[in-house]
Amino acid sequence: MSPDWRDGLSSLSEMAAKFFSLSPSNLAFTDVTFTMADLTEISAHKIILAWASPVFEMELFGLAWNESSCSNIQVLDDRGMFKHVIHYIYSPETLNLATFSDMELWDMLYLSNKYLIKNLTVSVVELLMTRIKTMSYKPFLLQHFQLAKTYSIGKDLQPLIENRVQKYAKDILESEEFLLLDLEDALDIVRFDDLRASEGEVYEASYNWCKHQGEDELKNLFQENFQNLIKWDNFSAEEFENKVVPKQNVLKTDFFLSLESTKCEMKEDTHSRLHMKPIKSFSQIITKEDLKNQHTEWTKFVTEEFYNSRVYISIKSIRAGSFTVRLRFEGKRIISGIRISWKKLVKHGVFQSCSIHGVNYLRYPFGEKEHKKFEQNFYLNEAEVDSDVTITITFDNRDFIPINVLRQKNFTNFQYNKFSKVKIPSKSSFQEATDLLKEELQLLHCRVWYLKCYYPELVNDCRIVGEQIMDEYVRDVDKQHKPITDKGIFLLEENDDVITNIDENDILCFIFRANAVEWVFVKTSVIPKNNEYDDRKILFDEKLLKLLKKEAGFEEEESIDIEYSNRPFDTSRVDMG
Repeated sequence: MSPDWRDGLSSLSEMAAKFFSLSPSNLAFTDVTFTMADLTEISAHKIILAWASPVFEMELFGLAWNESSCSNIQVLDDRGMFKHVIHYIYSPETLNLATFSDMELWDMLYLSNKYLIKNLTVSVVELLMTRIKTMSYKPFLLQHFQLAKTYSIGKDLQPLIENRVQKYAKDILESEEFLLLDLEDALDIVRFDDLRASEGEVYEASYNWCKHQGEDELKNLFQENFQNLIKWDNFSAEEFENKVVPKQNVLKTDFFLSLESTKCEMKEDTHSRLHMKPIKSFSQIITKEDLKNQHTEWTKFVTEEFYNSRVYISIKSIRAGSFTVRLRFEGKRIISGIRISWKKLVKHGVFQSCSIHGVNYLRYPFGEKEHKKFEQNFYLNEAEVDSDVTITITFDNRDFIPINVLRQKNFTNFQYNKFSKVKIPSKSSFQEATDLLKEELQLLHCRVWYLKCYYPELVNDCRIVGEQIMDEYVRDVDKQHKPITDKGIFLLEENDDVITNIDENDILCFIFRANAVEWVFVKTSVIPKNNEYDDRKILFDEKLLKLLKKEAGFEEEESIDIEYSNRPFDTSRVDMG
């Protein structure tokens, strides 16, 4: 070592890097040695390691750690990368991460996370993201997929990896690498909803994976693990014939015959699972700064990710804080929900989540070109936007939607969780839905009420079932994150006789009488609204009291107490005296 190796350097970081460069494998003046799993040794300086890592600080200087009094420390999980971590601590600028393989980077990520070396972790994650995005042989993505599940630090990379695996699913499912996955990893791949592979290709890959484990296990493995993960409704008749029929030996005979009997109902064309997925969302983030720009087109793209439609999407600023979302459809009409979300600073360090939304349903025949377009303008007050703005467009392309139907007998017995599940064509009007429910539940007379939030709303043929449910979905997606099928309940008002007509100035009452132990339902009754200040409440005047007594079966001279609730699922009541 030269008399003055510093060469005029004055900063600690520059001197550490210079000192390390003099003899990387044999540093002078070291006071701690690490022994690796293969018994090789790496020496360093405690104080420099402690400055770089809080874990080294506790390990080397914390009294609670045994290592603090040791000059030799064993590192059994070095993974061949510990020496490079030491290199980075002394001289980050001279450690070329690009020279490491993908698997070595994952080992580096493990160690940088273990020792909480933040800058190294960030650099490794960024490089891994680049490698994952630009990887030429797509089946190698499966190695990253497995490692992201193994390491807790890998969770930051998991969304990207899963997206790439699904995007290149066709190549991956046909690869040798897929056959070498363990069962749980193979099942995770097959479970993905956005695979850009046809259902026949998913079936074939599942079959091949099971066969690779051995002919003896083929049938049991497939039936017990994969069969329920195949989306049989997605098959085209051609692909069923080419992919499933030749490999039907893994299916039970009666199950295969039941599939074959529906072949005439199968799709005409073959599409990927992603294309067949009926509900999809696309998001665009607009930075707070971009929100101030005027007449700028932030995004413009075409999505062909529906098997029967194509959607052109354009999001463009009009003036500061104001923008328009434009959609143009080709093919089948689609329900679309738009949600704009951002955060508002309410006090120092505390942000409030805010959102507005819009819903569109194209009811008109698609032969009329002008009805294929939809445009909605949104305005945000710049002073109340303290974050980036996320624009999420959700499309619902289902032909049928399952709805929760609450029968009157369950409602009046306070059994609010006993629903009938009925599938309704998404383009049905409420009148059409009512007719279908009558037929499905074998009812002569009924009226449908749509319950959302707390208050019931009389449904009519001016609304669309799919639109109503999409509206509820878009409103609540921020708060509850529930599946779209949980939005809203359809309550049936049933009667053996003709249902009494009701208009916008009337209120439907469910009348109960109380005995010693319970409330017993008597009948429904239509009464006129009599509260001009609140159309959801009624005034209990003498005329109304007489009417309710009569409807409940009391004599006019009897003295009774009346309680009411104006919320369908709220069992608390107000005493009207």
